[in-house]
Amino acid sequence: MIEMHVIDLLLKRAQVNFFKLGNFYDEGEMHFNDGLNSVEDRNKLEEEYFNHRNYLEELRELKRDLFIVGLFAEFELFLRGTLLVLLHFSGSEKWGSIWEKHLGGMKEEFRRNGVPITKPDCDWQAIMRLKEVRNCIIHSGGRPNEKTVKLLASSNLTAEKGVRIKLPDGYFLENSDLVERVCKRIAKDCQAAMKEEYTQAT
Repeated sequence: MIEMHVIDLLLKRAQVNFFKLGNFYDEGEMHFNDGLNSVEDRNKLEEEYFNHRNYLEELRELKRDLFIVGLFAEFELFLRGTLLVLLHFSGSEKWGSIWEKHLGGMKEEFRRNGVPITKPDCDWQAIMRLKEVRNCIIHSGGRPNEKTVKLLASSNLTAEKGVRIKLPDGYFLENSDLVERVCKRIAKDCQAAMKEEYTQAT
């Protein structure tokens, strides 16, 4: 079945992009660490030192935000592509509207086609927390409202209403591993569902 090979290709594409994001992230962290160390090694006026350090810290936070947005975008792209293949295989006429669906709509389409992407629950809850962080970055510049603060309370993030969230060291890499793990499982489950459908049809 060619569709199963297409899903393998979609997974491989996502993994390559996760790897590239990880490399860029590590490289960026290294450059910011070098820059901060350079500032600390200089004997400069107190005000100038703190201004330059704050500037570098703000750039680092912006960079971390952008990587989280990029990571989640790759995840959604993988979901859409995989769901398109799944629906095409099953002969569904809904595949044309997939690009308009958000995560909740795609989740339901996967479920209707025998692939429960919300299992295991612990991984899905972590994906939902990542989604909230991404939404907070995109829609409110990283400054959470009361609802978002409560949703992030179970994560390692210290969130305060109206105060820009600071993503901790390792947050991107931890979530990159999570997203890749979820993508692998979804790809495997889609292929199993297609194999079962093919077996029943023959």
